[in-house]
Amino acid sequence: MVVEVQLVMLQGAELLTDATAAYETIERLAQLTRQRGFALLAFGLAGEEIRAVIETDGQSSLDGMLHGFKIGTSRRLQAGGARVIWSDHVVREASRDLVASIAWAHSVFAGDPLATPWTSHRDLMGYRHADFFHPAAVRARIDVSALHRACGGEALPGEIASIGNRPLSELLRVAASVLGRLPAARETFRLFVHLARTCGYKAEELADALCLTVRRVRQLFQADEPMLSSALAHLEDARLAVIP
Repeated sequence: MVVEVQLVMLQGAELLTDATAAYETIERLAQLTRQRGFALLAFGLAGEEIRAVIETDGQSSLDGMLHGFKIGTSRRLQAGGARVIWSDHVVREASRDLVASIAWAHSVFAGDPLATPWTSHRDLMGYRHADFFHPAAVRARIDVSALHRACGGEALPGEIASIGNRPLSELLRVAASVLGRLPAARETFRLFVHLARTCGYKAEELADALCLTVRRVRQLFQADEPMLSSALAHLEDARLAVIP
């Protein structure tokens, strides 16, 4: 059974504007759904509202999972000095059209769906590859082009002709955003190296920036990087340029 879940934070949501807290909230939601044997089909965070589309087995307690999610999120935000108050969560059976349900989760953000990193839209459209959301199973069930249209999305980024030189700090943030990580996480180094070399940086410059040996930088560059085209799109498209 597929359900639409809506959670509203009446107080304390201002701390979700912090990228670390937002990523942790998404990761917590994904982890708890996996632990219960559920599937997270879509998510969206904006302001005080969190939306999710979850597939359950119809037997396990979704309410119990959501209760645990709210407790964990509250403890995290309260550690930052906030007092957190939730409204009662709402769970309703999703429409038979999975695209419509996912579009509902993504429409928690009012602008073009690619212009926020806090929904699963970028994941489903192939512009992010994060550990906290695995889009392959969902993509096999829906037409992602129809989803993009249903969310009011404008034309997708085209071919990248030339990106020119960019500051290394920007490239590091882009690499992190594409992988759903915070900047400077070691998991982003390979993508960062490919991106920076494409922008014209030399191995010696990247070794200094990452505190690695030149040999290690060259090894990273020699490895395949399937997300490079997505990272390049982040540099050229104003919507994808909105990164944590």
